Amino acid sequence: MSMTRLEKIALTSAVSGAVFNVFLYGIGATLSQAGAGPLFYLRVVAAVLQATAFDLVAIATVTGMYHGKRSGWSMLTAVTAAAVSILIALDVAGVWQQPWLHAANALIVLVFTLHLLAPRKLDSDERARLARLDSEVTELWQLVAERDSALTAERQAVAVLRRELAARPPAETVEVVFVAKHRLTWQQLEQTVMDLRRLDSISTSTIRRRVASIAPALAIEGEA
Repeated sequence: MSMTRLEKIALTSAVSGAVFNVFLYGIGATLSQAGAGPLFYLRVVAAVLQATAFDLVAIATVTGMYHGKRSGWSMLTAVTAAAVSILIALDVAGVWQQPWLHAANALIVLVFTLHLLAPRKLDSDERARLARLDSEVTELWQLVAERDSALTAERQAVAVLRRELAARPPAETVEVVFVAKHRLTWQQLEQTVMDLRRLDSISTSTIRRRVASIAPALAIEGEA
């Protein structure tokens, strides 16, 4: 989850104080030496940013908690920002001098960064919605698994049928001829021819009558 604009501004403001102190340390200067010259203007800019840093950090933290980014670091950041702001007010009023407050910027940056790194927590509605989605996804996976199993079984059955068909002998081919508009098989035709050969001594008219009487019966047998 990306940072909001408020969180970016708050973090930048909090970092400014720590960066300015480290900058003075790097050039071998102190805050008293930053009371005049170019360092003074840098100190003013850092002071303006620090003036809003603690309140912005507290507001950004509470806003993040409102939107679900809640953790122990969130509460610690809000309390630390408020406590540091109170101590600075006491120091400015002269009630309680606390020089160590110049290091409070780094402390605020640390706890606020850890707050930003904490994962966002889901509310009850979001958890319920995710639970429903997880249940639906699980049901879909089960349905897919069942269909895959059924498809595998069908493929196995098809493979068995193919093996059975491959093992069957080829079907016998029966050729059919038509004699005098009657459908006869070759066997029936050969039998008829043999019968006719035995009738050589019979007259043509008798043979014709015999063929006319035999052909319908053979046709019926062929169709049966």
